[in-house]
Amino acid sequence: MSKREALIRYSAIIKTLKKNPSTLKEIEQDLALQSELHEYNLKISKRTFQRDVEDI
Repeated sequence: MSKREALIRYSAIIKTLKKNPSTLKEIEQDLALQSELHEYNLKISKRTFQRDVEDI
Protein backbone atom coordinates (compact mmCIF):
# COMPACT_ATOMS: atom_id res chain seq x y z
CA MET A 1 0.00 0.00 0.00
CA SER A 2 1.36 3.38 -0.95
CA LYS A 3 1.22 6.59 1.02
CA ARG A 4 -1.01 8.02 -1.69
CA GLU A 5 -3.57 5.24 -1.15
CA ALA A 6 -3.51 5.86 2.60
CA LEU A 7 -4.05 9.61 2.14
CA ILE A 8 -6.89 9.05 -0.32
CA ARG A 9 -8.45 6.57 2.11
CA TYR A 10 -8.11 9.03 5.03
CA SER A 11 -9.70 11.75 2.93
CA ALA A 12 -12.59 9.49 1.90
CA ILE A 13 -13.21 8.47 5.52
CA ILE A 14 -13.21 12.10 6.67
CA LYS A 15 -15.57 13.19 3.88
CA THR A 16 -17.96 10.33 4.63
CA LEU A 17 -18.06 11.14 8.33
CA LYS A 18 -18.50 14.88 7.71
CA LYS A 19 -21.67 14.15 5.74
CA ASN A 20 -23.25 12.21 8.59
CA PRO A 21 -22.38 9.59 11.21
CA SER A 22 -21.76 6.31 9.43
CA THR A 23 -21.38 2.68 10.30
CA LEU A 24 -18.30 0.71 9.33
CA LYS A 25 -20.34 -0.99 6.60
CA GLU A 26 -21.34 2.38 5.11
CA ILE A 27 -17.73 3.55 5.18
CA GLU A 28 -16.63 0.31 3.51
CA GLN A 29 -19.22 0.87 0.76
CA ASP A 30 -18.02 4.42 0.23
CA LEU A 31 -14.40 3.24 0.07
CA ALA A 32 -15.37 0.62 -2.51
CA LEU A 33 -16.90 3.37 -4.64
CA GLN A 34 -13.83 5.59 -4.18
CA SER A 35 -11.63 2.62 -5.14
CA GLU A 36 -13.31 2.50 -8.52
CA LEU A 37 -13.09 6.26 -9.03
CA HIS A 38 -9.41 6.59 -8.07
CA GLU A 39 -8.32 3.16 -9.34
CA TYR A 40 -6.69 2.35 -6.00
CA ASN A 41 -7.42 -0.47 -3.60
CA LEU A 42 -9.05 1.36 -0.70
CA LYS A 43 -10.91 -1.62 0.72
CA ILE A 44 -10.01 -2.19 4.37
CA SER A 45 -10.51 -4.52 7.29
CA LYS A 46 -11.97 -3.47 10.62
CA ARG A 47 -8.49 -3.38 12.16
CA THR A 48 -7.13 -1.22 9.34
CA PHE A 49 -10.05 1.16 9.87
CA GLN A 50 -9.20 1.38 13.57
CA ARG A 51 -5.58 2.20 12.73
CA ASP A 52 -6.69 4.81 10.22
CA VAL A 53 -8.91 6.49 12.82
CA GLU A 54 -5.95 6.62 15.22
CA ASP A 55 -3.76 8.12 12.48
CA ILE A 56 -6.36 10.70 11.52
